[in-house]
Amino acid sequence: EKLVNGGNRWRTIPSVKHADILALTAQFENMAEPIKQLAAEIELMNHLPAADFQITPILLLGSPGIGKTAFAMALSKVMGLPFKKLNGAEPSFTLTGSHPTWTKSAPGMMVEQLAATGCAAPLFLVDEIDKPSGERYPIVSALLELLEPENATEFKDEFFQISFNARHAI
Repeated sequence: EKLVNGGNRWRTIPSVKHADILALTAQFENMAEPIKQLAAEIELMNHLPAADFQITPILLLGSPGIGKTAFAMALSKVMGLPFKKLNGAEPSFTLTGSHPTWTKSAPGMMVEQLAATGCAAPLFLVDEIDKPSGERYPIVSALLELLEPENATEFKDEFFQISFNARHAI
């Protein structure tokens, strides 16, 4: 069914207005600075070709309970994007998938979101990235690949053994 839709099968640029992003300030006053930065980026992206769409990652620092997760969820709703939250202590194969020869192997969260939602720009919240898990496969290694635009264009899912463009993920 996706193949029949031709070139419009993946939506890369969220259909959102500058004012809609700024309106989040009323609900999340303590996030005014990131909202202002994001609104400016969205305004710029609306004037660029779809292939150039990319939002700068946002690092939200603060005590528990100040609304970081609620803000990310509200942002995804305003932008009309699928939202997925993952724990920073998860292993890297949560995003990249695990090799098919492993017991309980599975695709990564990145390719799952792209396939299930039909949106090339899903919004991810990595919660508590500052709390290392001591695991052998830290999620930071997978995040570094996603945050670097050149590497993100060849992001590899270990389960399917394919590389794909994950550059538009937020």
